[in-house]
Amino acid sequence: MIARAGLIWTLLMLVETVHGILRSLYLAPVVGDFRARQIGVGIGSLLILVVILLSIR
Repeated sequence: MIARAGLIWTLLMLVETVHGILRSLYLAPVVGDFRARQIGVGIGSLLILVVILLSIR
């Protein structure tokens, strides 16, 4: 169980890291850094929810 939790935690870190990189590369130049961070909170929350829902047995 601890190994599964560690795997899910690592997956969350990977997803959020990729999300941050993509936000900086594609969204920030279009809407500005501050607005991109605001939008990123919502997108990041949805990504976390998706990972959690997919990891439930």
